[in-house]
Amino acid sequence: MSKLIDQLVPNDVGKTPDELRRARLIVVFALALALNMVPNLLIVGMEHVWSVFTLLVIAVTFFLTTPFVFRLTRSIPIAGNWLLLGMSTIHAVGVFYTGGFYSPGPVWWGTVAIVSVMLLGNRTGLVWMGTYVVAGLTILLLGKLGIKVHDDVAPAKRPDAMFASIATSLVAYYLLARIYENLKQRMLSDIASSKLAVEHAHASARAVLDNVSQGLVIAERNGQMSDEVSRALVDWFGAPGAKSNVFDYLRPLDARFGAWLHLGWEQVFEDLLPLELALAQLPSRLEHRGRQFSVTYRPITQDGRATHLLLVITDITQQIATERAEEQQRELLSALQRIIADRQIFVEFLEEARRLFQSLAASDTDSVVELRDLHTLKGNAGLFGITSI
Repeated sequence: MSKLIDQLVPNDVGKTPDELRRARLIVVFALALALNMVPNLLIVGMEHVWSVFTLLVIAVTFFLTTPFVFRLTRSIPIAGNWLLLGMSTIHAVGVFYTGGFYSPGPVWWGTVAIVSVMLLGNRTGLVWMGTYVVAGLTILLLGKLGIKVHDDVAPAKRPDAMFASIATSLVAYYLLARIYENLKQRMLSDIASSKLAVEHAHASARAVLDNVSQGLVIAERNGQMSDEVSRALVDWFGAPGAKSNVFDYLRPLDARFGAWLHLGWEQVFEDLLPLELALAQLPSRLEHRGRQFSVTYRPITQDGRATHLLLVITDITQQIATERAEEQQRELLSALQRIIADRQIFVEFLEEARRLFQSLAASDTDSVVELRDLHTLKGNAGLFGITSI
């Protein structure tokens, strides 16, 4: 049955879950109401009430052609109203040809209130309800004026007609309630599945953030940080508060870094400079409590423009210490090689360096002389492989 319904629903409707739900309901209601009219047709035909039989055939025709009208128009409102016209034909039969208010017809009126709202929404349902209120007032007014409606059902057959109408309407109401309940359960199941998937994805992301060795945080254009940050970031710098700003969060750690970050942040999003150039102008080194951190930036883009920035912060304290130790080893080896090659020249270098340091330490040294002494000291050190100066 589900495959048949999917085949009858046009492929290019139902772009949203609610539209798809309404589209499927139109087809389901059309088939259910057409089948539900079969007992009425049989009873009315056997009783030879051909006026009622003819109008019921017209109503069934509306129901059976609803899927074709739907495929032809690709319109939920048109197909829904077409279906409701078929239902209105049944109601007209029940009221105007079987005795008015005291006939089996009004038993069906409640289906319009249900179906019109379920298929077309509250506003359209209100319009259809208003139409039926007007129809009811019209019948009431005709009765007060002494104008009687037709009653083509023989008095002896009226109990049978009432039974058929009540029985089939109860079946119709049950089917409507059953369809609604199935759709509700399906919707709740989809929501539960989606919630479970979201929770699983969140747990997986949280597991990554808790175990990655880098500090990770996403910030918007205005600097507001996302609620989810890596545990390493919290361990290093403390937990950010609710709706924290990345500038206010990092500035107390390293004032120079925070000021530089704030200065270059807006340029990343203004699209005035190439994105790579704007990112290159952001600070890349942060110092906090004697530890050194490198900071890189990964743009999150939409339509070629940055909307968020992912800050990746790495603790490079040990790396820098290792590099400095290696540099000291290289310089020591270079100095030893110079001493072995010519000890006297190295001694003269040390004496010259001592003199330059003393000159630089003097408070009355001219700035030009200071620059010259610094340049000489750097050059002499470089000749002996001491590049850290």
